[in-house]
Amino acid sequence: MRFKVGNALILAVHYGSKVLFEKAVVPAMNAKAPIEVKRFEKESKGTLISTEGGGEATSCLKGMSMVQVSGIQSLNVASSILNTLAEAFADDPIAVAPVFRNAMSIITNESRSDKVSEIVGNTGRGIKVEVRKGLSLVSLVGKRFRLSQVSDALRRASIEPMAILTTPSGITTCSIVGETDTDTSIRALHEALLAS
Repeated sequence: MRFKVGNALILAVHYGSKVLFEKAVVPAMNAKAPIEVKRFEKESKGTLISTEGGGEATSCLKGMSMVQVSGIQSLNVASSILNTLAEAFADDPIAVAPVFRNAMSIITNESRSDKVSEIVGNTGRGIKVEVRKGLSLVSLVGKRFRLSQVSDALRRASIEPMAILTTPSGITTCSIVGETDTDTSIRALHEALLAS
């Protein structure tokens, strides 16, 4: 990977860890210098991180799980589940797909999905919990994108997402896909919505 900070070019190699660490960005932020991230293998538009305008990009988190909860008898029970999870994971929030009738989906990383499942299962009678592992959270950042565009782009690539949700800010649309479909999903979203 290549990072361009202001006029300086920084080279880095990605071996399964974060490519750009948060603390490395602080000096550039303080100097209001843009950071440009590009691939080594081929020329690409890349990603520009700056204070100017609204950015657009794709990203992903692998090793995710979806904890599917059903049998929620009331909004009070749903509220109790969410409050208990917020307390248990105060430093590291989790994503929750909207409550639909008597069910909700909780997106978390695999390392804590068993703990989430246990907490939810102890919240009330009649609660059923099913955990699906081996998933990825693929995100598309940009205000101009709609859920239908993301859904269409993935389906054209023969990917059936398990869930698609938008963050409250409306800036990020997240898709839950099988981990084996991660790269194809990112490529499909990039080609359909960012490359044009």
